[in-house]
Amino acid sequence: MILIVGTVLLAFTIYIALRTIMSFLSVFLSVSVLTQKRIAMLTTLLLVFLILMQSIGQLSIRDVLAAIPLMVVFYLYMTYISSRKVEKDSR
Repeated sequence: MILIVGTVLLAFTIYIALRTIMSFLSVFLSVSVLTQKRIAMLTTLLLVFLILMQSIGQLSIRDVLAAIPLMVVFYLYMTYISSRKVEKDSR
């Protein structure tokens, strides 16, 4: 139970830190708030996955090389689903 709470707190902290960094960077880059949230969420998932795998001693370069393309595919899927939802709502 303690490990789950710690993991959730770690993920929440990373997410908030990434959102803060993204909001500062949005001054220089024109990135929408929705895109900032998606990037922060996916980066948080990737970082928490890597931290958890490292903490149990199972992290290898193959895990990293497999996780990064999966996160890219997940981002594209989330973008596709949200565009379809907006399209459906506008009808």
